[in-house]
Amino acid sequence: AATRYGADYVAVVAPHVQPFAMIESRAGLAAVAEIAAVDGLAGLYVGTSDLSLDLGFGPRFDPARPEMAAALTRIEDAARQQGKIPAIHVVEPGHVAVVAAMGYRHILLANDFRLLLQGAGLALDALRAAVGR
Repeated sequence: AATRYGADYVAVVAPHVQPFAMIESRAGLAAVAEIAAVDGLAGLYVGTSDLSLDLGFGPRFDPARPEMAAALTRIEDAARQQGKIPAIHVVEPGHVAVVAAMGYRHILLANDFRLLLQGAGLALDALRAAVGR
């Protein structure tokens, strides 16, 4: 970071940092209104896999599951009522429209590891096709 922003990069970037509280457990969901009311938070960020695990649904996030949809609505409502940004992480491209329709404004799709795996898979597919395997 120092090579990009200079030796004083912390002072340069600090005004642009937006703190989010992660909601990824039953306890977080139960306290979501109180968490959303914390001064200085920019928003609430849903940790989808951990929340799904803690709610007993396994690690695969499914926003169409009624109980998960209700939890996501509760989190988005709490964020909106406090003027905070509702944020969420999804890995399936088809989930983007679902969570956007629920009111989520900050949506992270995939992650670096998953993107690297997908890119490597595409490269291997091209290589196999080129050499006939």
